[in-house]
Amino acid sequence: MARSWEKESRGTMFSKPSPELNPSKSIGPRKYSYQQLAKATNHFSNSHLLGEGGFGQVYKGLLDGEYYAIKKLKNFPDLQSEGKLQDEIMVVSSVRHKNLVELLGYCNEGADKLLVFKYFHNKSLSSQLHKSDQNLDWQKRMNIAKGTARGLEYLHEHCDVRIIHLDIKSDNILLDDEFKPKLADFGLARFFSNAATHISESKIIGTRVQNLELKKF
Repeated sequence: MARSWEKESRGTMFSKPSPELNPSKSIGPRKYSYQQLAKATNHFSNSHLLGEGGFGQVYKGLLDGEYYAIKKLKNFPDLQSEGKLQDEIMVVSSVRHKNLVELLGYCNEGADKLLVFKYFHNKSLSSQLHKSDQNLDWQKRMNIAKGTARGLEYLHEHCDVRIIHLDIKSDNILLDDEFKPKLADFGLARFFSNAATHISESKIIGTRVQNLELKKF
C-alpha cells in the first residue's frame, strides 16, 4: 500500500510525508480574483503594508472575517507563463511541514500575481530582534533555530521536488503565537528564471546586503 501511494505521489510531484507534517490538511490553495484581494487590502493601501522584499510587497488583508498576509509579486519580465506558474503553485502548496509557511491562496490574472498566506501577529524574527521590548529568551531562540533547521531539512531531504532556499535571513522566519518558527519564501523563487534576483534552484543568490552593520543578537 505504501509503495502504491509513494508511486502516485511522485507522479503528481507531491512531496513525501514527514514525521513533522503540518496536521492541517486542505484540498489545495484557493483561487482569488484580483478584485477580492484588492478590496481585502483597501486597494493595497500603505496603511496595510507589512513589508517589502525582493519579490514584492506584503499586505495585511481581511478575507472572510480573518486576517491574512497577501504578497503582491513584482511584475518581472522573465516571469514564467501562466500555466507554468499555476503548476509551480500546486507544487509549493503540496509542501507541508509545521515549520514552513503554508500557501493558502493565490491570484493569477495576467500581470497581477498574488499569494495568500496566514497572518502571524508576532511577525518575523527580524522584527522581534529589533524590538526594544523583545522577549526572546535563550530557550525561545534555541527553539527558533532548531525549528528553522527542521524546516530546511524537510525541503532538502523529504520533498520529491528538492527545494534549496538560498535566502535564509531573519525576515524570512515568521513566528506564530507561541514563537514557533515558520520559514517563508522557500518556494517563491521557483516562479522565476535564473535571471531573477532570487532563485531556489542552482545558483547561490540571495538578498544582497549593502553597508551591513553588525548588531547584537
